[in-house]
Amino acid sequence: MAMANFGGFDAIDALWPDFTDVDWTVVRARCVDLDGDGQEELLVETSCCTVSSPDPWVILRASSDGNAATVAYARAGRGFTSVKIQSGSPPTLVEAEQRLRRTDANCCPSGGRILTYIRWRGTTYTIVKRKRVRGNHSFL
Repeated sequence: MAMANFGGFDAIDALWPDFTDVDWTVVRARCVDLDGDGQEELLVETSCCTVSSPDPWVILRASSDGNAATVAYARAGRGFTSVKIQSGSPPTLVEAEQRLRRTDANCCPSGGRILTYIRWRGTTYTIVKRKRVRGNHSFL
């Protein structure tokens, strides 16, 4: 498959206009078939400049000619967000968001995690479950 031109971070800037002047850093980018159609999508996790900044992530789908991409799904975590891919057909995405307690320093969340399970449902990505997990166990 030809590598699609994903056009930098224009998609992220369009989704979150309050952050257009932010220098996003790609934390992880993975090409995986997330909707079961035989074509890989690009899952991009980003981070910003401070620990209290949002951690947006997007799923980009290449156009049929491979020269552009559209945003198939996007979320902006509140910080300390990561995404895991669980096997399946189609796979399930699990977003883990660390939670800060009122007394926590920004660097050190101790309020457990919120796990959000997201899956392709034929025409769109859908949140299928949310779960709060206490403690600070490693996610990835």
